Amino acid sequence: MSLAGRQSFTAHLWASFRRIRGWVLAAIGCAISLGTWFGLPDESIPARWVALSAALGFLLLAVLADLASEGVAYLNRRIPKARYGASAPPLYRNAIALIVLDPSDLFGHESVVSIYRQNGPNEQLLGIGVVATIQENGRIQVVVTRAYEDTEFWDRLTTNEPAAVESILVKPSIPRLALEASGRELLPRGEVPNE
Repeated sequence: MSLAGRQSFTAHLWASFRRIRGWVLAAIGCAISLGTWFGLPDESIPARWVALSAALGFLLLAVLADLASEGVAYLNRRIPKARYGASAPPLYRNAIALIVLDPSDLFGHESVVSIYRQNGPNEQLLGIGVVATIQENGRIQVVVTRAYEDTEFWDRLTTNEPAAVESILVKPSIPRLALEASGRELLPRGEVPNE
């Protein structure tokens, strides 16, 4: 479970508790606490409280550590990796290719995306696409609807050539330059949509 979405802090704590199997840690902590409570002589009452406090403290630290690692992972989210390339389904007329990406919270259904090829330190804009669907397992299917150049590369991608698939970057936005080149600006310059 990611930290994306509108959940309360308590819901995130509960999710972390479940992820670390907190009930197992709680049971072990209770067993240790009860063992010290009944196993130590009566004059060792402070040790009983120390054992109980240590068990509860360890459980709380484990939950908070898991929650912190989830938060860091959410803040460090990256562009998802391309996993598969294929020819576009016939349903999408004039589509160039289909690309399957790893799960990511950055993309939504029917989002317009830009497709780049990593070429050393540079990224080359190859085309524009749309998120066709997000599968139940979270994988994202992108249909490439416009290619700017390099038809040989698209042929390699549609045959799922590993080098071609690994060099693809799909970003959840498109550059204005690409919009202007296609003749379809989202908004004419200076105009604001009515609210």
